[in-house]
Amino acid sequence: MAGEDRAGMNEVKARGPNRPLHDQQDEFFRFSQFINSEVILRCHYNTMLTFEKFVHDEVAAGRMEQGLGRASVQEHLNQMCKATFLCLFSHAEEELENMARARFRSELEQVRDYASNSSVERFKCVIRDGFGIDLMTCTQWKVLKDAATVRNALLHCGGVIHHLPKSKKRKVEEVLRTRTDVLLRSGRLYVTEAWIDHVAKAFQELHDRMVDSLVEQAKQGDPRPPV
Repeated sequence: MAGEDRAGMNEVKARGPNRPLHDQQDEFFRFSQFINSEVILRCHYNTMLTFEKFVHDEVAAGRMEQGLGRASVQEHLNQMCKATFLCLFSHAEEELENMARARFRSELEQVRDYASNSSVERFKCVIRDGFGIDLMTCTQWKVLKDAATVRNALLHCGGVIHHLPKSKKRKVEEVLRTRTDVLLRSGRLYVTEAWIDHVAKAFQELHDRMVDSLVEQAKQGDPRPPV
């Protein structure tokens, strides 16, 4: 994460404990998302660097053929990208849940679509009605929906898309037509580091917009919309 983000966190903390509630809420939500995303992404990149160094040393010492070394690094990268993406998506869902409960509190179960839908779709009305974000023009929401499609394919059938029902397979194929960082090899879905960064950036931007809305509502006395 950028150094300017840390500087921003330090500036907020320097204001002391007697800040308005909406200011403390702002700090909590931004820092929670910031630190969790950074841990996930750093774990991925540090693990890859460690494994690449191990393979390099094995090849240099003559204990592993160069071709096998390259194949090992690629397979490790494939598996790490899948695991990191699934972990990041799970974190995004958790943060959306936290934001939804901060906004609607005990009324959350009454929000339309929340109880009846699954994955990120259950937050559609929460984000639109509770945070005033127009999802028709929200590019970050489109990224999260695509991410949910990819996540479901990886989680429920290991990315082998011909095992999916036709309607879900069509959704995956639509993502493949519009993204070059989600790949199909021999009928199996693969995600790349570029895709992970793309999803992480989109969620960070959406999360910041939701925090801005939550803080503004707190300043105005928290007028909750009808559910």
